[in-house]
Amino acid sequence: MLDRCDKLETTFYDIWPFAALMQRQVTLEYEIELAKKEAEGRAEGERAMARRMAKRALESKFGTLSDDLLAALETASQETLEDIVAHISTDTLEQARGRLGLS
Repeated sequence: MLDRCDKLETTFYDIWPFAALMQRQVTLEYEIELAKKEAEGRAEGERAMARRMAKRALESKFGTLSDDLLAALETASQETLEDIVAHISTDTLEQARGRLGLS
């Protein structure tokens, strides 16, 4: 019975130094996941801003937008939304719709 307690005590002290390493590993993994979530949130925020800018620019130039155009704005990539804003001064409504994949 004494041998068993000695073995458990030795095992505990053998692994104790690794507890700090394990805590650092868990903390590092958490920080990596947190950074990924922050980057995803930032990207979605940028896309939402591009969508608002494109919608505002289109409404300013063409007035009230049709439902299909509004739906296309919701699913458009950030690149497409930025293209709409970049070309708003020269594009017709049909050209803007074409940029969104609408005919």
